[in-house]
Amino acid sequence: MAVGALLARALTTRPGGRVWDKHVCEEMLRARAKGRGVLIVGGTAGLGRALAERLSALGADVTVIGSTFEPAPGSNVSFISADLSLMRVCDSLLEQNDALKRLIPRLDDVVFSGAPAPSASIATARREETREGLERGLAACALSHVVLLRKLAALKRAGGAKRRLRAWVVGVSSERAGVGDADDFNAMRSFSPSTQRARAALINEALVHVHRAKLSTFALNPGFTTALTGSGAMPVTGWLTGAVDNFLGLFVLTTEAYAGTTARLMLAPELGGQSGVAFDQAGDEIEPNGWCVDKGEALIAQMEALAGEALAGNFPSGVRVADSAPPA
Repeated sequence: MAVGALLARALTTRPGGRVWDKHVCEEMLRARAKGRGVLIVGGTAGLGRALAERLSALGADVTVIGSTFEPAPGSNVSFISADLSLMRVCDSLLEQNDALKRLIPRLDDVVFSGAPAPSASIATARREETREGLERGLAACALSHVVLLRKLAALKRAGGAKRRLRAWVVGVSSERAGVGDADDFNAMRSFSPSTQRARAALINEALVHVHRAKLSTFALNPGFTTALTGSGAMPVTGWLTGAVDNFLGLFVLTTEAYAGTTARLMLAPELGGQSGVAFDQAGDEIEPNGWCVDKGEALIAQMEALAGEALAGNFPSGVRVADSAPPA
């Protein structure tokens, strides 16, 4: 493990935190995963893909929502293509897609794996806007989670689910610092990749604490992993992506290794009845973001309002009417 990761664990790992068996044999993992319904949202070129492949190999029934994904032949993975940066898509997808309507009654876990890039210096430096007028990164990596988790929770309750849905949110923040103007989360007045990343991370962890009473929610902080290159956060393509992954793998946790840890964590019976808990890349419990615990509800209400503006067609940044038609 890299020196930075060891130092971060020493500073944030909660003494006496929840302990779970990280060394369960493969046979036991298969028994726990068999028939488990899992929905993975986003991260289809990075962690989402790796986690889907790992859980599917263990016997879980996995459905992935994202931009592009090709399930391996014979796997228990289904793919639904959707532009998660569009709020109208997120608002209607769960009720209009037949495959998702069949999945929701038997859904055990939802994983929001479309996390923002952990290093702003190599993320896009230009503000990109959706046809709804939202800053694309925040819309895809945070606002989509706000809308989808609210819809999922409501649909599970309406269906009389016997077991609480478990929600795993990747890409959380350890502090509130760096979010800039609290009234400009859509980055209309100024744009900074690091600020948008911090905002998305803060929203993601706030979701965990806002929903912890009605759902079983967990925050996942993967730190720096090779999922960064696969997520499109780095300006590399083709063979260079693999080369960068191999180089980074010498110093940081690989995407596949973190997916393996996450899968074991998701299948750990020791977490039964727990909610609102945060874990680092090693699966150790870490201190929650105190600001999110105390102020998370106000933040999520603010983000619901921002998503609502897009849904209402108010287009906060004045996007051209010609670009405002919903996707076919």
